[in-house]
Amino acid sequence: MTRFIYSILFCLTISFSSSAQLLAPVSTSMTAYTVADVVAAFQSKAMYVENMNTDNISDDVLALSPLELLGEDKEQELLDEAVEELSTPGNESLKGQLVAYAKKYLGCRYVHGGKGPKVFDCSGFTSYVFRNFGYSLSPASRMQGTQGSRVSGGIKNAEVGDLIFFSGRAGGRTVGHVGMVIEVNEITGAVKFIHASCKKGITIQSFPDGGYYSRHFLHVQRVIDQPQLLAKK
Repeated sequence: MTRFIYSILFCLTISFSSSAQLLAPVSTSMTAYTVADVVAAFQSKAMYVENMNTDNISDDVLALSPLELLGEDKEQELLDEAVEELSTPGNESLKGQLVAYAKKYLGCRYVHGGKGPKVFDCSGFTSYVFRNFGYSLSPASRMQGTQGSRVSGGIKNAEVGDLIFFSGRAGGRTVGHVGMVIEVNEITGAVKFIHASCKKGITIQSFPDGGYYSRHFLHVQRVIDQPQLLAKK
């Protein structure tokens, strides 16, 4: 039985070689996945094969190719699921790359209307960072506050890569500032975000801070895992 299963997976490895092209990253900075990655993901999808009873299966059937054995539609369905899981923008690899890329600009000056790469304002910075990974965000913080999906529960459910929004100095419910979450403390629920500060330029801030940012916090928005925000080629 074990030999039968591994024979299938071996054949799938060969037949999936061309499928690696489906995993082309959105930008050159993103990780390219190998055939081994596809097979590993597919293997988890194909575990049901272990439950197959082969006692009454003839040698002719066992000699069938994976395409013939699983059925073309089923094989493609499982492959599509594996590819989708590996290429989902919200994976940990992308989040790490977003953080690393954003940190490259620590210390850059704040200039109102600045869109990078040498000077930024808050929304100019977040849109610049995400654009490097294929996402099209508005250069205006108010518009960014409506893009993606609202995170239910606010800061308690924030993840790395989420956008965090604040009101302006006058307060109220209107978005006036934005940053990107780069670290989440699973125990305390506190986060760190990177943003373009008027006084400090690109800097990292802890939240909640018990001060200005705590008083002006509005909501958290999720951008990654939102295919409609990927720039059209």
